[in-house]
Amino acid sequence: MHVRPIFLRISKYLGKAILGLLLALLTVVLLIHIPFIQSQLTGVLSDYLSSKIESRVEIQRIRFSIFGNVAIEGLEVWDPGKNKILSARNIEVSSSIPNLIFGDYIFDDIQIKGLTGQLIQHQEGLNIQFIIDAFTPAKKSTGPPQTVRLQFKNIHLEDISLEFTSKVNGTTV
Repeated sequence: MHVRPIFLRISKYLGKAILGLLLALLTVVLLIHIPFIQSQLTGVLSDYLSSKIESRVEIQRIRFSIFGNVAIEGLEVWDPGKNKILSARNIEVSSSIPNLIFGDYIFDDIQIKGLTGQLIQHQEGLNIQFIIDAFTPAKKSTGPPQTVRLQFKNIHLEDISLEFTSKVNGTTV
């Protein structure tokens, strides 16, 4: 006879806990759509990337939505020698949140506008080697490689200017 009241109390407690978690998640989702919060996150992301690559990264604005759309405006990246190596006026990416959660990097639409980049090859390597090194995992995996699904459905490029210079063999493209 005491089993039913205990079961009811546990059910009520679990129900309230789940409802509380759902309300917290909904609150976070609503908060990240507020422009002020997005501008604060832009500063945090810019500072994080600057400290990660140990160079200057500036982002004017980031907009994102729960539907998997992200827009980055005014991206600029410098090398440690204070030379600008990349700038982009606008980058927009559309994807499906469930795909990203399950590890499938399927991008429905990518738009890049106003991109200017300069890639220089020195005797020591490329001028972006510091970025590659910053995002390379410190510990190598000893197991079998994991399968990653990467798919781009539509890519739109507008006003793109890339320059490659090799100081090793004197090539400029």
